[in-house]
Amino acid sequence: MGKTLIAIPCYNCEVQIPRVLNKIYTSLKDKVDLVLIIENQSNRDNTLKAAVACAQKLDNDFFKIIQNYKNYGLGGTHKIAINYAIQNQFDYIAFIHGDDQTLPQELAPMIDLIKKDNELSAVLGARFILGAKLYGYNFFRKCANIGLTLLYSIISFRRTYELGAGLSIHKVDDFKDKTFETFTNDFNFYCFMLLNYYSNKSKLKFVPISYYETDQISNVGNWHIGVLTLKCLFLWRLFGLEKFSHVERQTKAIN
Repeated sequence: MGKTLIAIPCYNCEVQIPRVLNKIYTSLKDKVDLVLIIENQSNRDNTLKAAVACAQKLDNDFFKIIQNYKNYGLGGTHKIAINYAIQNQFDYIAFIHGDDQTLPQELAPMIDLIKKDNELSAVLGARFILGAKLYGYNFFRKCANIGLTLLYSIISFRRTYELGAGLSIHKVDDFKDKTFETFTNDFNFYCFMLLNYYSNKSKLKFVPISYYETDQISNVGNWHIGVLTLKCLFLWRLFGLEKFSHVERQTKAIN
């Protein structure tokens, strides 16, 4: 059925990362082959120490932990994960953020979907689709995000329900042309990835997920991200996605 990797970008989530790893271990152990935890030089807490301690307690062979030599941003960390999946011959790569805003167990049916449909390039968890559940999510942010997804739908001519909730699964083959290396290294990596799928006329499926905002610490500015999200869309429509930054891929193994 194909090898499956879960990649977890981690940054300033010491409290949340043990919860995420425990949920993955109890609900996905039989569906995935390895969990790759990538610590992105947290500057506020001991995320790395918490991840190592939890992985050792659960099953050190099921988890692999690496740490970036410097902060490469969310997008840069995703590039490292994708390259790892390619180099180690995984067929699927799933992403779950380390801040416990999504439910890892909701990835299980997403894995089943992509493995049953050979034409699917990705299954994307969506917060703003019928059936999704939001907990503690600001009403005005919800309205702004729905507006952005609607704008993406209109300009891309593809119905869009989500620009990056942090829970998704992808076919690794679609990344082997290395186009993802040209995407931005910041939070809007997800937008670039989505628009690249649209450019390639890839088959995608959005599915409703649960999303929580409780004790997480935001590392991005909402207005700043909104502006960049719109910039991605209009640059894609006008010029394509060719001219963007690269990341130097350097990590060190922890376990």
